[in-house]
This record gives sequence, structure tokens and C-alpha cells, in this order.
Amino acid sequence: MRTDSRLLKNTKSIKKLKQFLDSVSENPQKYAHDDRVISALSSQGALSKLCIAEEGIFSTSTNTLKRISDSEIEGGFSTLDALRISAKRAISELKETTKIQRRNTREQLAEEKSRLLEKLQQSQQDCWRLTVAFNKAMNQGRRYAYSSGDKTIIALCLKEQKELKAMFSLVTRPEK
Repeated sequence: MRTDSRLLKNTKSIKKLKQFLDSVSENPQKYAHDDRVISALSSQGALSKLCIAEEGIFSTSTNTLKRISDSEIEGGFSTLDALRISAKRAISELKETTKIQRRNTREQLAEEKSRLLEKLQQSQQDCWRLTVAFNKAMNQGRRYAYSSGDKTIIALCLKEQKELKAMFSLVTRPEK
């Protein structure tokens, strides 16, 4: 009787294992970060040691796995091993695809960074040109005021230029 209950338990467990391997192949993203599953897919012996009680899968010897698979699963153990390899390949392909996507993202970020640095450099050059033009206009305005000889115009010009320079000052930048 004891042998029968172990046999039944192992048979149910191996059938559940087959379903589980199908599930991994169909939905590798669900198991891609489960080290226990990834390790179990590495070899036949590791697969026989897999225990996921909540799925009804329990560890057994490799010989028991092969013997019961041959008698209870269509295609025998070779079908179960092919499912193991298929599940392992599905997870590997998913991880490789994820690496490629990440690499593309890094490349895209590098391109975006380069584009933004060029834009920043262009903006700095534009700012410099505006500053030079502003200073030239200020100098011309002051020359015109002095050439008029009117002290009121000179005083007004100097006062307004002081206000304009304060607005353009890079010393008092706005807080972030």
C-alpha cells in the first residue's frame, strides 16, 4: 500500500511537471527571474529535484522520473526532456531579447544625450551672441547720450543702462 501511495504521488507530480513545463514555454516572462526554475531546467537531474509544492510538483530521483514518464506520458521521458529544453530555450530567448532592447535603449539614450549636448552648445553660442549685441547697443546708446552734451540725457541713459544690465546679469540667477 505504501508503494502505491508513493507511486500515485509521483505520477501526479510528474504529470503536473509536464503541465508546468508547458506553462514555462508558453509564458517564459513569468519564470525568467525565478532562479529555482532556471536552475531546474539546466539538466535532467536538476529537473527531477525540482519541488514546487503549491503546483503539486515534488522532487524525485531521475530514474523514477524517467520510469514514470515512460509509462504515464505520451512519448515518454524524451517528451518531458524536450519540454524542459524548450522551456529553457524560451527563457534564454526572452532574456536575450530583453538585453537587446536594453542595449537599444542605451544607444537611444546616448544619441539623445549627444543631441541635447549639441542643442545646449548652440543655445550657449546664441546667448553669447545676444550678450555681445546687447553690450554693443549699450555702448552706442552711451556714446549718443554723451555726444548730445545734455547732462539730463546722460544721467537718464546711465540710469536706464544700469537697470538693463541688472536684468541681464548672470550673477543673480533664479533659484532652481
